[in-house]
Amino acid sequence: MMNNKIQLNNNEFKYYKDIENEVENIINDIPKGYFIGLNNEQINIICSVLYYLINKKIGNKIFIDIGSGKGYIDRIISSIYKIPIICIDEIKERLNSTIKLQKLLNDDKIKFLDDTINGKLNKNLMLIKTIQYKIKNDKDFKIILNKGFEFAND
Repeated sequence: MMNNKIQLNNNEFKYYKDIENEVENIINDIPKGYFIGLNNEQINIICSVLYYLINKKIGNKIFIDIGSGKGYIDRIISSIYKIPIICIDEIKERLNSTIKLQKLLNDDKIKFLDDTINGKLNKNLMLIKTIQYKIKNDKDFKIILNKGFEFAND
């Protein structure tokens, strides 16, 4: 693979074709079971986000995914890259889908909060935690963000 880069205003850019090849490598490295329910465009988008995260060298941090839906990207980040995730969505069925698929792929890495924001969690290390909550305004956003950070430190 060529490693051509362009410098512009102290920023470094790669040619699209090089990025495209690297994203393709990420797609090939991930077991196909993680792509259940996704079409090719969705897989490409998810792996492009992963490419960005990998190149930012995020290290051992935690992600809070607000509006996580069914957790397609979350299960890849948590299981493949071993980065803890807190999935937040207002629709319980979406979170249940996240948990169901994660259990099929990696059932020892789930912490599920079936209650609302006031629930308690065990102090076991898990890579996916879920919260059902509807964010309606800035106050709700701050509440859920703070709770996410609390869970991250559990």
